[in-house]
This record gives sequence, structure tokens and C-alpha cells, in this order.
Amino acid sequence: MSDDRDRIIEAYEKTIAHLKEIIRNAKDVSPVIKPSFSRVKRMAQMACLQLSRENSSYVLSMGDKCKRTFKKLRDIWEFLSQEEWALSDLFPQLDPEKAAKPKGKPCKFCGVSILWLPNTWGKWLPHNIEGGDRHRCDRNNENVVFTNSRASPIAEMPFS
Repeated sequence: MSDDRDRIIEAYEKTIAHLKEIIRNAKDVSPVIKPSFSRVKRMAQMACLQLSRENSSYVLSMGDKCKRTFKKLRDIWEFLSQEEWALSDLFPQLDPEKAAKPKGKPCKFCGVSILWLPNTWGKWLPHNIEGGDRHRCDRNNENVVFTNSRASPIAEMPFS
């Protein structure tokens, strides 16, 4: 009786060791070979995301402003099936460090890139992009030629 029991336990241990070896050598242990659209959509909804199909690509979105296009459904599945993922990895525009910096427009008088920002009273004033402080330039710059006699914001830059 104990010989039969030992033999059965030994067979189970061999089977378990064989299965552990298969799992250890496997590249992808997830049971899903090809994720379907409905399965990925359900997973996206659990993460409060919307999934839609546009032409030959898939669009993963969160509201109106955060959208990202994927060519393969498998890429979305692999991203959402991770244990931990950041929303800024999925939508880079949410990360302030990865967001595009404002370019600004050149000043009509000196050519320096500036941004127009409102002050506390609602008046729009020019600010330097680099420092963020108020932009004050020399309107009597010799590189600028004005179209009329009085100081006008309409200036022509000479070709050099």
C-alpha cells in the first residue's frame, strides 16, 4: 500500500517538475495567444479607457484630449496586462516633462521669441520664453525698418 502511494507521489512530483520546467522556459505564460477586440476593449474599460477601431489601426483614448493610435491590438494588450503602468507612459502629453514647450513668435522689433500672456488685469503682455520675465526691447533697433514715421507694430525686417 505504501509502495503504491510512494509511486503515485513520485509520478506527481515528476509531472510537477516537468510543468515547472515548461513554465520556466516559456517566453509568454499568458494563456491568450491572439487577443480579440472585445477582450482588449473589456480590459481597457476596466482601466477607464475607451478603445475604438479606425481604418486599420486601433485608438485608445481617455476623454477627448488623450488619444493614442496603435497598429496592433497585441501592443495594447501587452501594455494593459502589465502589473504596474503609468498613465504618462500611455499618453506622453500628460507628463509635463515630456510635453512640448511653447515656441512663441518673434518680436516685431528685435526678433527675440516671445509669448503673449495675460496679466492680473486681463491685459496681454509679451514675456521672454527663456526667463519668463516681461519682454522689453529696444524699439530704436537699427535692424528694423518701419513702414511709416510713427512707431508702428508693423515692421519690415531687412534681408541681410
